[in-house]
Amino acid sequence: RELGLSLPTEAQWEYATRAGTTSVWPTGDDPASLQGYCNLADRFAKANSDSVNWDFTDLIDDGFVAHAPVGSLAPNRFGLHDTLGNVAEWCLDTWEDYSKVEPRAGDGFFAGNESTSVVRGGTFADDVLALRSAGRRGFPPHLAAHDWGGRVARALE
Repeated sequence: RELGLSLPTEAQWEYATRAGTTSVWPTGDDPASLQGYCNLADRFAKANSDSVNWDFTDLIDDGFVAHAPVGSLAPNRFGLHDTLGNVAEWCLDTWEDYSKVEPRAGDGFFAGNESTSVVRGGTFADDVLALRSAGRRGFPPHLAAHDWGGRVARALE
């Protein structure tokens, strides 16, 4: 907080991830377009891991089973790396039904009576469908997982 940083709202996260696109993924509507862009449960992970419970995507081979070093794959049009895959990212919002809660003006923040927080972006253990730009999941904020992380944001003047 002293540095003016916080988690992004879902709206801010999605805007940064989409980077001006309207397609299913920032790379296009074809799942194969994710090749070289994100770390997910793919051909390489299937051949090199014991994680038989994952839903693998055979269209892609990113060369990683689990976490990829930050910046190993191509950035989006805004120059941001790893917005999809690798680790799911916590957002500031609580899990809400968009049709029942009004977003805050300016940043789209959703907060209501829910105690569940939102993570976005999917992980290295997910298939392409979990990595859709609009995909979201909710978890209690006190939980931790090896494939969840955060990306801080700063308000622009």
